[in-house]
Amino acid sequence: DASQSKRSSNHHQQTSNNKNGASVQVTIHFDGGSRGNPGIAGAGAEVVVIKNATPPIITKYLIRQFCGMRETNNHAEYQGIISGLEHARTLLGELTEVPSSIPSLPSSMSKPLFNLQVFGDSNLIIQQLRGNWQCKNDNIRPLYLRCQRLIHEIRQIDKNS
Repeated sequence: DASQSKRSSNHHQQTSNNKNGASVQVTIHFDGGSRGNPGIAGAGAEVVVIKNATPPIITKYLIRQFCGMRETNNHAEYQGIISGLEHARTLLGELTEVPSSIPSLPSSMSKPLFNLQVFGDSNLIIQQLRGNWQCKNDNIRPLYLRCQRLIHEIRQIDKNS
């Protein structure tokens, strides 16, 4: 069971490194670990949403999750990124809903609605999700496939990205 908290703040400097003109910047930082390998495991993610405004509106979501009594470090790392991606997908789905009364611009004229960046210290996950390494472990493969599915779903939210 994941627990989460939310913090909002206004920021007086232009901190967005949003070079593609998107109106929302979303950053996920994830981590996971186990005491012993396998052992008692937990994971977490921080999802930061910066909405383009004057001043920018910054909201941070902190997600913590107990992963189990006998899980590996890699399992916990994957749980961390999954928690962050699931939360980002939900937030981006809410942020990008356009009322039917507003006509949409042709995609050639539209800027991306959001920019998403993901950071973590697990070289295994980074290399697997980039397609540089195969996911061969039968215990990790379902988590890897879940990440791939979440990334695909997030990309489908914004056809202009």
